[in-house]
Amino acid sequence: MPAPKTTTMDTLGHPQRVVTGQRASTSGFTAIELLITVAIVGVVASLAVPALRDLVLNNRAVSRINEFVAAVNLARNEAVKRGTPVTLCASASPQADKPACNGRKQWEKGWILFADYDRDAKPDTGTGACRTGEDCLLRVWEGSDDMTLRAGRTRITFDGLGASRGFNATWRLCDERGAQAARAVVLSPSGRLRRAVDSDGNGILNGGSRDISCP
Repeated sequence: MPAPKTTTMDTLGHPQRVVTGQRASTSGFTAIELLITVAIVGVVASLAVPALRDLVLNNRAVSRINEFVAAVNLARNEAVKRGTPVTLCASASPQADKPACNGRKQWEKGWILFADYDRDAKPDTGTGACRTGEDCLLRVWEGSDDMTLRAGRTRITFDGLGASRGFNATWRLCDERGAQAARAVVLSPSGRLRRAVDSDGNGILNGGSRDISCP
């Protein structure tokens, strides 16, 4: 039924039409609309959370492998600069007062870099002044508990020309996702480092001619 209309006069005597009895319209969500909205939000969240997790893990892995690559390059540069052997080795306690190589192929706890004049893979500190002809601890790197870094070598020793003969290997960085999300680098006898690639296209990087593996 139409709302009743009345006519009034304004202050100048002009007629004005006023509609009375008209109710204000209201708007809102129905129960079905709310259920649909909740369902859409749930679907979006289920897709976004795994993607965000992978992004965080990927960034962490890239940062860690880049840190190791930088350490290897520094070791090679120091060997050439000093004209003497320099060793980079895995260490179980790199932050100790007198850190040492751990003799294991597990690098995730950290690694240390030192001038290794006698090539005995031991950071004999000598006077501690890094004098020519004596071993000298150059730098240490802390490890990570949420990733593994493994290789077929316990250390890398570069000679004064920057070569690493006898220490070529593949270093594999793995997290909870396994080999398909792993990072890897390959060291050649000449002392050059390169990123591992998926040469057979199966989604897993190759170390040499074989797929890499994770613990």
